[in-house]
Amino acid sequence: MVDASLASDDPYQRDGYSEILVCSPQAVNLARARDGLPLLMHHDRTQIVGRAHGIRADGHRVRGQLMFFDTTGGCEAAAMVRSGHRELSVGYTIDKADRTQNGDLVATRWTLLEVSIVAIPADAGIGIARSFTVNQDDTNAGQTNGQTTTRSQRRQGIQDDRAEGERVRSITAIARSYSQWVTPGIIDQAVREGHTVDEFNSQVMGLMRSDAVDTNYGPPPALISQRGDPQDLAAGFSLSRAIMAQVDPAAYLRTSGREKEVSQELSRNSPLQSDGLLVPFGAFFSRHGAQRDMTAGASGSGGAFVQTSVLQQLIDVIRARSAVIGLGAHVLPGLTGPVNLPRKTVATSAGSWLAEVGDAAETNVGTDAVALSPKRIGAFVEPSRQLMITSSVPIETMIRNDLQMSLLAELDRVALLGTGSSNQPRGLKFAGGIGAVIGGVNGALLSWEHVLGLEAVVDNQNGVFEPQTTGYLINSGTRSYLKRTPRHATLSLGMIMGDAPNDVNGFGVLNGYRVATSSKVPNDLPKGSSGNVCSLLAFGDWSQMVIGLFGGGVEIIVDPYTLAKSGQIRITANLFGDVGVRVPGSFVTKGEEFCRAHRI
Repeated sequence: MVDASLASDDPYQRDGYSEILVCSPQAVNLARARDGLPLLMHHDRTQIVGRAHGIRADGHRVRGQLMFFDTTGGCEAAAMVRSGHRELSVGYTIDKADRTQNGDLVATRWTLLEVSIVAIPADAGIGIARSFTVNQDDTNAGQTNGQTTTRSQRRQGIQDDRAEGERVRSITAIARSYSQWVTPGIIDQAVREGHTVDEFNSQVMGLMRSDAVDTNYGPPPALISQRGDPQDLAAGFSLSRAIMAQVDPAAYLRTSGREKEVSQELSRNSPLQSDGLLVPFGAFFSRHGAQRDMTAGASGSGGAFVQTSVLQQLIDVIRARSAVIGLGAHVLPGLTGPVNLPRKTVATSAGSWLAEVGDAAETNVGTDAVALSPKRIGAFVEPSRQLMITSSVPIETMIRNDLQMSLLAELDRVALLGTGSSNQPRGLKFAGGIGAVIGGVNGALLSWEHVLGLEAVVDNQNGVFEPQTTGYLINSGTRSYLKRTPRHATLSLGMIMGDAPNDVNGFGVLNGYRVATSSKVPNDLPKGSSGNVCSLLAFGDWSQMVIGLFGGGVEIIVDPYTLAKSGQIRITANLFGDVGVRVPGSFVTKGEEFCRAHRI
């Protein structure tokens, strides 16, 4: 890669006037340069000799790095540069310009199209960096900076150039696939600082699960609305106002302008066509299909929310929390369409020890992708119309939490047990490449040796990437069994799972790892002749599980007609999501192996 100055704001004399290109980031349109621009000879479109990457405007100049193709033309162009050629020119179009009083043309908005190696440039102040160091000669024997180079050294230099070109091409290909997260500044940094393809992959994954924005370039266009979602769109959004505006437009529509405006904004930027109201993720999941009927009469089903003779309080229904997300699964909200997450399937082979002069062995990395596509999860509640109108405690919290917990509980279930068919994601139990520990033909009682074996399976596959997100997912029956079963039959080693209290997030501890408990972990699986008494258990680094959420938000559909006779309103929530495992070797599951046998 060769540093180069591509354009400047120095005046260029044309017929009777000067032309000035403003080189501020706001003036230079680099839309075509996101993945680099062609490097030509003499502005001839048939002579493509390389690519210009890392293009950016710094206020007075446009800069970038040049990479030469491994072709006859590319090698000839590289040889010219190594021999001292420095002159460059650019092709561009002027999108907007102003005239000065003396008739000069100032281009305040212009688009860069290509970079060319030329004989006589229009702007003599630009070109390939004068500090460019020659690394190799183009003859069989020659000198570099006064030092003689051998043929092996020159051959190694050519291989290094080819490897560098492949690195840049791979980085730009990844950036093109995930352009809604990767800004030009991030590509520039990766190319300039010599990041490996694996390092850039990891950086892209980090960006996909965060709201990080390159402030030099602004948010990617595909995520402009989502970048504002957590703060701007969610602020002041009332779910109850939005619902009542659909139940009784005449009475509530005038007070729900904010909610209607936000929903319309999300719909415009969502790839999924919505038939109802879109609630921003930040508003719907602001706190920690199931079916419940609620009325104002019975306290167990909604009556306690009406201020009569009872204290005004909220009574949460105990249900499964989102254990998978709590353990560390990455959540990618606001996806605008199906995505393929890159993953490595074959580890890079170890490097080789070489003599002072010798060729390094080629290492290949096997890769594929985890595909995420929108799949619908639905849940609904049926509050009474009277409850919606007479409740003195904000009904919004109750409705939102009820729907939210139902959706999250179903996400937990499919993350473990999703079959990959019938519109379900594929969960750990049915994912390929997940580790295994054999319990027995007819199942087995979970022992301390099994616990150590589960952890060894993941460790032996180098599956732990983030220790803080590594842990167990079990059901309450398994937890009870582990807390009363000793590690050893005769030695006083304590119980398999100690009696230490859960931490502030509700997690226990097993052999130093966090333990989450969920009622979505089944306890009625068969194994051989055991009957339906076996439990599933999962261990792994949960950061290698990805949960994608699609669209502008959670879709809310209000139906005030179907149950009008009984005075109820049906409120349905639709969440579009998917689950994927990036590194199967990070997990091991035990289902249909560890059995209660009426003891767990």
